[in-house]
Amino acid sequence: MKLSVLSFAGLIVAGGLIAAPDDLDDSFQALKDAEAKKDAAQVKKLAAETIELVRKEIKEAAPESAADREKWKKRVGYLEEIQAHAEYAVFSTALQAPPETTVDILAALEEMSPKSKYLDQAYGAYFQALTKTGAAAKIPAVAEKALTSLPANEDCLVFLAGNAFDKQQLDRALGFADRLVAAVGKRGKPEGLAAADWDRRRAQLLSTGYWIAGMVHAQRQQFYDANRDLRAALPFLGGADQRKAATLFQLGVANYQLGKIKLSKAQVLEAVKFSDQAAAIPGPLAQDRSRQDAVSPRLEARSVYFRLSVIAGEVPCRFVSVTLTDWMVSTTLVTFLTSPATVNGIVTVNWLPYCCDAELAYQARKLGSAEIETFVV
Repeated sequence: MKLSVLSFAGLIVAGGLIAAPDDLDDSFQALKDAEAKKDAAQVKKLAAETIELVRKEIKEAAPESAADREKWKKRVGYLEEIQAHAEYAVFSTALQAPPETTVDILAALEEMSPKSKYLDQAYGAYFQALTKTGAAAKIPAVAEKALTSLPANEDCLVFLAGNAFDKQQLDRALGFADRLVAAVGKRGKPEGLAAADWDRRRAQLLSTGYWIAGMVHAQRQQFYDANRDLRAALPFLGGADQRKAATLFQLGVANYQLGKIKLSKAQVLEAVKFSDQAAAIPGPLAQDRSRQDAVSPRLEARSVYFRLSVIAGEVPCRFVSVTLTDWMVSTTLVTFLTSPATVNGIVTVNWLPYCCDAELAYQARKLGSAEIETFVV
């Protein structure tokens, strides 16, 4: 970081309110020397001293005259640059230090300046250092505390969202995930980070935020929200891993349910596509699908009209095909007593493999007629 080249030797106001104190200049120069030597202990000590001197001087009352106030504003600007450099010195030293030292001096920076823009960039390294030193259990408390000063810090939000989701604390997980997506959406490229690196980092953060939110909604059977968030996560997911398989699986469930609600043939067929893609990824979902396919012949999803037909009572009908699912249903001749709630006859069902609470749609042909009705049992 470079400070503006300004001369403040003449910034002396009557009454002694504004001056360039030797102790601040000396402390700041000593800090720069320690920074150049990579002396972490001295950087930590001198940064704290320098920041304290800066704050003490900034607190002085502004002079009354317009001319003096203008000089005072320039002086305050210079002091703020000194403080920023002190914070940067701690940050840059921490990134180059052993994990134990990183933890020590970043904890000190939290105390010195909890809203520092450099601290905002340091929490990823801070958490890694805590993990390497066997103190990973401290990370949740550190992250929670950090958010009180830096509420949009993505490293803290992504950790807390994942931690809460792993513990099935669904309300907390969803809250942190939504905050993460919002924060990343507003975040510009961090200073000093290459554009390509930020694009990758941004994709990882959005993927995690959308995925956790979508999975929470899926567990709660909030299918509209699950479909929205998991579709948003899908482009950011990589190859054939289990997170992608779980995403496709839940998209299949959500779109199947939404297709029923909206009477949408296209959405149900899309649900089948998502389910097939999930089953194609090696892992538990593919194994479950293989076992199910070995038990019952798999049929392609056919015409789905989603029309709840009312068939007159006592009108004999014969089932001719299954429409909504890809599994077989066999029946005998049936008569609807109170259509379509009760059926006189025998129905054998192999349930949809991915939806334990699925409803089944059928087609029925009225005996002696070419008319086919579609309805849901």
